[in-house]
Amino acid sequence: MTVLTPDEQVLLYRLEDWHAKIEQILGIFDERRVLPRSRLDEARRLYTALKRGLEKEYHGLSNSRRDPPLNAAERRWYQRTIHQAFVHLRAKTNSAPERWLDSLGEARMDIGRAVFDMKEYERKSRQ
Repeated sequence: MTVLTPDEQVLLYRLEDWHAKIEQILGIFDERRVLPRSRLDEARRLYTALKRGLEKEYHGLSNSRRDPPLNAAERRWYQRTIHQAFVHLRAKTNSAPERWLDSLGEARMDIGRAVFDMKEYERKSRQ
């Protein structure tokens, strides 16, 4: 039995998906934090898609004429997290991939924290 509402469960899934996309990009870098040349195009494509996806998501959440309006779960768990993650991805897509690392790390922390908080909320609510 879960204590998260259906809206919250959907948001948790979406946050975990964003987190997995960030992890996928970070997983391309080697242990020295260097991107192998052979995977540059793949990493750039993934980073560009992530950055555009978060931008689209952020603008959709921020639209005052959004239909339907944000629900309580989106306001509580999702809107601010997506905004923070989007803002952190400031490294340009055409910059050296090593410049993406800090941005990706910060976005991963934002989203990871929201996932943790939601799961912790659910765990504590069950007690």
